[in-house]
Amino acid sequence: MSWTRVRATRRSPDGGPGREHFWHGVEMREYLQDPAFTVTDGTVVVLERFRLVNQAPAKGGQHR
Repeated sequence: MSWTRVRATRRSPDGGPGREHFWHGVEMREYLQDPAFTVTDGTVVVLERFRLVNQAPAKGGQHR
């Protein structure tokens, strides 16, 4: 597992909306219970990276 500190408003490599779109999305604002939540150039987030080594079978023995 590793982590990286990044700015929340960094744009995607192709010039698209990137992370800002994620943070300002309806789902995130609902999760945070803050409909006015906004990130700025000063907002810092910590990203955690992990590797899936095995997948538990779903009901009925099938992998999802």
